[in-house]
Amino acid sequence: QASTGSSHIRDEWRLTGGMATDQKREVGNLLGLLGLGTGLFTIIIGIVFVVKHPPTFNLHFASCPWTNPDENTLWVDCNSQWQSSWGMKGLPNYTPLLFGMTSCVMHRPVQLQVMGFPRNFLQYGIWLIVQGAFANFGYCGKLGVINGWLSIILGVVCFVAQSIGAKTDRMLELEAPSAIDCYVSDEKAPVAPADDEVKDYLPLAAASVLFFPPTGIGAVVSSMNVRKYKKKKDMESARNSHRHAITWMQYSFAIGVVLIGAAVTLGVTHGRVAPAGGDGDDGDDGDDEEVVEDGDDGDDGDDGDDGDDADGDGDDAADAGDDAGDDAGDKTATARRLVKVTEALAVYD
Repeated sequence: QASTGSSHIRDEWRLTGGMATDQKREVGNLLGLLGLGTGLFTIIIGIVFVVKHPPTFNLHFASCPWTNPDENTLWVDCNSQWQSSWGMKGLPNYTPLLFGMTSCVMHRPVQLQVMGFPRNFLQYGIWLIVQGAFANFGYCGKLGVINGWLSIILGVVCFVAQSIGAKTDRMLELEAPSAIDCYVSDEKAPVAPADDEVKDYLPLAAASVLFFPPTGIGAVVSSMNVRKYKKKKDMESARNSHRHAITWMQYSFAIGVVLIGAAVTLGVTHGRVAPAGGDGDDGDDGDDEEVVEDGDDGDDGDDGDDGDDADGDGDDAADAGDDAGDDAGDKTATARRLVKVTEALAVYD
């Protein structure tokens, strides 16, 4: 009787307070698309960071000695530049790029079907939080901070989605019993789309060509095949072409967004340098006047004018003192300007 009552309560929750299977899939697919967006944003960050820190392809052989070149250099470090670019030491430079590509592959594995991750939103939420903390923060300034917080917040939302049993279509393909599910399963086996639901999406496929032509053309060809097979009443082939068209379009839009976003970011920020701080003058903040006063201190040679020699030796000494004082003042002013420029560059970095 207790078992019957518990089953009745679960059925009641499912009919009144619970979410229907279609709603759970819609919520899951929406979160999956948002996660894909953070992955694409992470790829953009990775591309921009690598472009600003380009790897080196210099590999030395003939110039590498078998002895230490000097006391401060070891012969084993001859190709240290290559190690910094392509070894484990250079891996941090490619972290956003690798994380972003992995996030995108999770959404639509295609040929990487062996990648059975994530199976639920708990796993996906953990992944998004790790992505934000290690692949976004610390890269590309504000871009990394913005996408990092988006990833972390979305990861927390995924934990909530797990509690209500939301799943993406990809997760349903990897469906398996899980001990962490805290909901009553009411999912049904996926049903193939009806004949009238097999659409060609030709206008959308044509638009995808503008984002990335190679895959966009594939989407157009698959969409045209849908029309052809539907006319021939070959609905099985039409469904396959329908799935291929959707896949090609997703890749076209994703790759296009990455390339356009990276290009715009690099174009807008290329060569920009923050202006040096100041209050409208040349940035010396009155140092020029102080320099002049400092230079005048060297003009004490003018005191020699009081005792003019018959041969003008006193005047010569005074002139020499003036020149020395002026030179000292000029050097001091130049040194102070260099210090201020260096400080401004350090603040900007």
